[in-house]
Amino acid sequence: MNFEDFSKRESELIFKISHLSSILTDNNSKRHINLGLHNRFLMLKIARNKIIQIIHEQNDTPLNSENASWLKLLLNSYYINLRGALDNLAWFLNYEFKLQEKIIEDGGKGNSFSFTDLFGKDFSAKLKSVKQTLAEELEHHKDWYIDLKKIRDPAAHRIPLSFVQGVVTENESDKLKELISESELIIKEFSKGNFSKLDEAIKNQNNFSKLGHFQPIIVTSQGSKYELKSIPQQIDKDHKEFLCVTEVIIDNIFKNT
Repeated sequence: MNFEDFSKRESELIFKISHLSSILTDNNSKRHINLGLHNRFLMLKIARNKIIQIIHEQNDTPLNSENASWLKLLLNSYYINLRGALDNLAWFLNYEFKLQEKIIEDGGKGNSFSFTDLFGKDFSAKLKSVKQTLAEELEHHKDWYIDLKKIRDPAAHRIPLSFVQGVVTENESDKLKELISESELIIKEFSKGNFSKLDEAIKNQNNFSKLGHFQPIIVTSQGSKYELKSIPQQIDKDHKEFLCVTEVIIDNIFKNT
């Protein structure tokens, strides 16, 4: 990842966002820019940088429980806030261009939740009717958005994103099978109410935690299917796309002020 490029683009966008709020007249537009997008930008930056820092500082050994928990927390925070920032942009456009006659942001009947989807069919069609160039530019990022939903939505609503703590090589497979067999025997004894093997159980778990090698891989879940993805590559791709989408929208607003 090119941190300098990300940092420069983020700084420029944060400056534009801060300036944008001073020229907006709609209070709801301002709210989604100031309290939504701006705050999420800062959280995304911290989460992304901390994830990469932990990965770079990790040696070849498997992740310990504390670092694994931190990475899970940061990774899920990153993707939930990334999708949230896109939602803030959608609400901002809805209010700014009056895409709906009546915008309802609470949970009542007839609310605007389903409509206010940055790449949704109805939202895109309405945006195109008032800002054709902007809508067409955003359309270039729709495939990425669909892929992003496959990562973020299950993480938010069903199974959170998880890190692979260690990858076992073929040469270590026999040791892994041995530890699994030991674990199964201990569990069988525990199920009988025999806890005399507690010390063995602790030793078994410690040996599990030392087996394998660290690889920066996340596990995503789609129903009963699992997919492995490279963390640096995935975040690099998603952050670039997110910055492009934000730049398209913010720059379009400035062109028309």
